[in-house]
Amino acid sequence: MGFAAPQTPEEDHRFWRKFEILDQAVRKVTGSLPSAFAEPRYEAATLHVAVETQKLNRVTIAPHFLAYHARILLHWELAQAGDVKSHDTCIETSRKVVQLVRKVVEQDIGHIIPFLVLGWVRVFRVLTCEHSRLVIAGDTERAQLIIPELRVLSRAFKGQAKYNALAGMLLSRLKQKYPLLRDELGIF
Repeated sequence: MGFAAPQTPEEDHRFWRKFEILDQAVRKVTGSLPSAFAEPRYEAATLHVAVETQKLNRVTIAPHFLAYHARILLHWELAQAGDVKSHDTCIETSRKVVQLVRKVVEQDIGHIIPFLVLGWVRVFRVLTCEHSRLVIAGDTERAQLIIPELRVLSRAFKGQAKYNALAGMLLSRLKQKYPLLRDELGIF
């Protein structure tokens, strides 16, 4: 549905209603997911619940990544066509992915399902396009704020390359596709 959005006229109310329903459904799913962090431990003899808020839960991070990727996929083509709302949605959602990826890197949680790593490529692309857009617009200060996020993703690909060949291959392709990031900004 996201791929058809840029070519669909505003008058096609049926399409846009479905688009909005799908977007709303993805947001509801995302909002209903259990925490991506370790769940509270309940013990019968205690009067309170101990909550670990910083440690990622290896099981519950997967649906978070999938829901975020679904939202980006839905909005990406429309964002590329200049729709401000979809652009902002892609940037905001990509940053949420980077927050989780940062924890994956910091906690060195080991192997991640390769399908999830594949989704990180789109997040990398969203942020790279935003970096380029800001540089072209002369807003180098805001463009520089994206560099640490790209570095986190690059580190994550390198870390996952130890566990699966796909991550290493994806990192190689990103290096080829974005030589400016490698040569001038030291992302890779």
